[in-house]
Amino acid sequence: MASIKRPMFETHVLEGLCRTIGDSADGLTGTEIGQILLNSNIPDIDSQNTKWRRLYSAFADWQNKNQCSNHILRFVQDALQPVRYIGKEEVFSY
Repeated sequence: MASIKRPMFETHVLEGLCRTIGDSADGLTGTEIGQILLNSNIPDIDSQNTKWRRLYSAFADWQNKNQCSNHILRFVQDALQPVRYIGKEEVFSY
């Protein structure tokens, strides 16, 4: 069965997504980003950059080569798995 190609993200949306995921205070750690990129089959092409720029480079490169957002959506799904936040209640407090 062929997979459905999901539409590409517009540049500003992709950047906002990356800035949110890579937020230094509440976002994923660099190690978590590397692991989730690996799990999502997205090459980590800029691992020495800031977290959000690292994600943006990886996502934009993958999306441009594949003309869809499928693996980026897989990354987001993995990043939001509830199990990642067990014992991290402070992430959700204001």
